[in-house]
Amino acid sequence: MAGKDWLYGFLKRHPRLVLRYPEKTSIARAKGFNRVAINAFFDLLDSLYSKYKFSPNDIYNADETGILTVANKPSKVLALRGKKQVGTLTSAEWGVLVTAETCVNAAGNFLPPMFVFPRKKENPLLMDDAPPGSFAVYHESGWINKETFLVWFKKFLEHSNPGPKKPVLLIIDGHNSHTKSLELVNIAWANNVVLLCFPPHTTHRLQPLDVSFMAPLITFYEQETRKWLINHPGRCVTIYQVGKLFKAAFSRAATVQTAVKGFGKTGIYPFNRDVFPEYLLAPSETTEKPLDNTSELKQASYNGDVEHQPSTSSSETMPTIETQPFSSTFNISPAVVMPFPRETESIIKRVNDKRRGKNAILILSPYKAELVTIERERSGKKNKQKRALFKNITILLLLKIKKQRKRKWKNQ
Repeated sequence: MAGKDWLYGFLKRHPRLVLRYPEKTSIARAKGFNRVAINAFFDLLDSLYSKYKFSPNDIYNADETGILTVANKPSKVLALRGKKQVGTLTSAEWGVLVTAETCVNAAGNFLPPMFVFPRKKENPLLMDDAPPGSFAVYHESGWINKETFLVWFKKFLEHSNPGPKKPVLLIIDGHNSHTKSLELVNIAWANNVVLLCFPPHTTHRLQPLDVSFMAPLITFYEQETRKWLINHPGRCVTIYQVGKLFKAAFSRAATVQTAVKGFGKTGIYPFNRDVFPEYLLAPSETTEKPLDNTSELKQASYNGDVEHQPSTSSSETMPTIETQPFSSTFNISPAVVMPFPRETESIIKRVNDKRRGKNAILILSPYKAELVTIERERSGKKNKQKRALFKNITILLLLKIKKQRKRKWKNQ
């Protein structure tokens, strides 16, 4: 068995190799980011570009991020070698969550953010020194939901100003607040906004805001938080300082170069379906399967909702590794000696998973019909529960009346 001496010698002979900490990739993201899902997304995007001729100013991406009063990951600091513990000042061990909804277009223009504060009632003091044009909504959890996202979407219509001759493309992830709101889909359809959803578990590679903007934003926010704690000794960061600190971080991170780079790296604009190299798709090689909604995509093309819909075969997978001929240089892939293991059957089976969004154009009739069916089922369950509750209350009242009559008869 090879030991440490062999490893050190191997690294010395190959200076391009270095030991690094790997980035954590969940099994869901490893399965979701595969060639079939990417091709299906770019097929839909290509059809929309062919039909609507979007300009860079009309291609938007929106996403939310959680802002904590305590930074998630502190920045690196200089310390003496061999020191066991190196600390940094924070407001508390656990922070209060405030959600910030951000949006940017392919031309590099950022829209004013929206804040979701964990409060029941409105408090104007929370927006002191916030970014210009930003606004706030209030919810007990501090998370985005259907109602708060609908408020943001109406503000988005004011800034993007879509029209019959100037439609707008808004690309969003599959969060429940984005994809399961029938009211949102109807308003988007009436105002010439095309809603396109990313495939599940692919936003870490496909979403421009995730690729280029969110990481520097969080880093700059942590730096601003540390500055504030140094300049205000003995005080803690609360949600009353979030607006001011976010403004400083947002002004540093929201640059035209960052936005344009995000759309370019994801291949959304300029359009490039081959932007991802093969090594990024390697984690999905053992579990790659076709998408579940291929039939719905075909149905949309048959209905005439999409003019140009390139065919995506379900058998389209990663390119197979060809066996190299033997030579004096021994140029053989490790996959030839030991092939990659393949998943035989899914370990986790989801039954009727209606909460997770899927790769689709949300304003098309098949997706709207599905939302209508979900709303009917939900309203039917609520009505059934109300009828059952009314029946139980009626039975209890009748039993109470019967007991009262028995008491009166005994007293008489």
